[in-house]
Amino acid sequence: MSEGLQQSRVTAPDPVAGLVALRSFEGAPVEFWPRLIEGLAQAFEGRAGVLAQRAQSGWVVHGPWLDGRRGGLTPALRSRIEAFGERLLAEGSVGVDDDGDGVLVGGRLNVPADQPPALVMLIQERRSAATTAFCAEFRWLADIPEAYQASQLLAGRSDARRRDQLVEPYEIALALNEGERFAYVSMALCNEIAARFRCAQVSLGWLHDDTIRLRASSHVEQFEASMELVQALEGAMEEALDQNREVLVPPPAGDKAVTREHQRLVTTLGLSHLLTLPMRAASAADGGERGPLAAITCGRDSEPFTQEEVDLLRMTLDLVTPRLGDLQRHDRWFGARWWDGLRVAFERLLGPAHSGAKLLAIGVLASLALLTFGTLEYRVEAPFILRPQRLAYLPAPFDGYVEQVDVDLGDRVSTGSALLRLDTHDLRLQESGALADLARYSREEEKARAAKSLADMQIAQALRAQSQARLDEVRGYLGQAQLKAPFDGVVVEGELKKMLGAPVGRGDVLLKVAALDDLYLELELDERDAHEVHAGQTGEIAFISRPERTFAMHIERFEPQAEARDGRNTFTLRAAPGEAPEPWWRPGMSGVAKVEVGRRSLGWILSHRTLDYLRMQLWW
Repeated sequence: MSEGLQQSRVTAPDPVAGLVALRSFEGAPVEFWPRLIEGLAQAFEGRAGVLAQRAQSGWVVHGPWLDGRRGGLTPALRSRIEAFGERLLAEGSVGVDDDGDGVLVGGRLNVPADQPPALVMLIQERRSAATTAFCAEFRWLADIPEAYQASQLLAGRSDARRRDQLVEPYEIALALNEGERFAYVSMALCNEIAARFRCAQVSLGWLHDDTIRLRASSHVEQFEASMELVQALEGAMEEALDQNREVLVPPPAGDKAVTREHQRLVTTLGLSHLLTLPMRAASAADGGERGPLAAITCGRDSEPFTQEEVDLLRMTLDLVTPRLGDLQRHDRWFGARWWDGLRVAFERLLGPAHSGAKLLAIGVLASLALLTFGTLEYRVEAPFILRPQRLAYLPAPFDGYVEQVDVDLGDRVSTGSALLRLDTHDLRLQESGALADLARYSREEEKARAAKSLADMQIAQALRAQSQARLDEVRGYLGQAQLKAPFDGVVVEGELKKMLGAPVGRGDVLLKVAALDDLYLELELDERDAHEVHAGQTGEIAFISRPERTFAMHIERFEPQAEARDGRNTFTLRAAPGEAPEPWWRPGMSGVAKVEVGRRSLGWILSHRTLDYLRMQLWW
């Protein structure tokens, strides 16, 4: 036994001694299982113990047993035991489940392959040194059911000699426990088997990167990998591992095992009887769920191997394989141990178990990587209005009435074209009156000059000049009675056809005409994005009326003064379209502009608004 098990014997000698005695228990199984579970519970400070078996129809839980009594389980505890059992079968041979409401410590028992997996679970008050001792020493106790069943088989044959032979596997296992190096223990195993089973040659090979390598041979300390004998031994071992079964030469009657490499080894060794047995892992931690881990080849010249000897050798290897597996993993330089640990971790990570959780984790990691390292062109959004460079206001030149309207709102006009005409009837009357006054004052001036009346002549001249000025004013109004387009453009304000005959006052704006050949964009940029935008940057615009189309634009000017609009501060930007205006563009049209300010990570794009808000709310 190991040092940890010897310490357990000191603290609790009676339960451990009882467990050891169960290897050769002669009672029926109905007596054996309660004794085993109760003995484990007493040895490792459990309140009770249960036996759980995974059948095709589901979990079967026997017990709990303690102090010779059998109790009941609550539904919650039974469900917890079944879930813990699934984890033990998937992840290893021994484990602990601690949810704060008591501790379950359990392990997988070694039973024949044709029987359902069996697990023992102890219910403890809390995690303690006994829990650690159970995890460390359980593998040396897990074979008790297998030994009991083998003992029952031999007892059924009533063969005392076979009873004695059954002790040999445990004696070999105890002898190997003294070694601390893999090479020493491997050599000792080969020598022990050769001596106890009367073999001329016993060799041990171990799997490494799916290829078996000879690691020890009886009575041979050193050998070369290139030796013909070594290659023949490795070939025979690989042949047995590929079939995952024992291979005998000569094969028994009806045996269909492939023995080509073994026949070659018979010729190389000069031995007439060979037996190769796979060494299977006891748990997933040893390299797979009872999968092939190594192989051992035994050779004789005098007599064939009996089925009884094959069974004893198989039992021996089941006992010593966990010890050899531990030594093989740990008796190496630290780099190899670290690499092997990483390899096993990646195999578990990429293996088929827990595929749903693994896919979820991969999805989360991929999303985080995409958010962290994936980048997109970040575009600042701002509303815009289409403005004209030239906009003409056409007011009424005098008080009057609308006589004629030649255009409607939205009409295109050319330079000098008539737009509107005011009524001139009153102006014509004023013109006639002014002409009459002008003639009268001219005659009075001539009379005063003839009479040589200087004062009357000067008065007449002043009145004539006044009449002339009034005439000029009236004629000026008559010349402005018809409003004309100052340039090519479109009427953007002034729906006057329904106002024919309506009075208008001097200075009232009647029409607005905007030029269409030099439109620009006026953007309202939010203050929180002002640091991202500057003159020279490019982007795209989309009109509310035609959102399916986008047009290029570039920033020309950034107004330095912010304005308060709708409860927020905005900056006015002036931008120019990147292409000629479309025929359907009209001043005053609006839409959304997006300015390209550089590439940003997806995570920053999605979260910077929230983070900025939190920074403003939480800083002090």
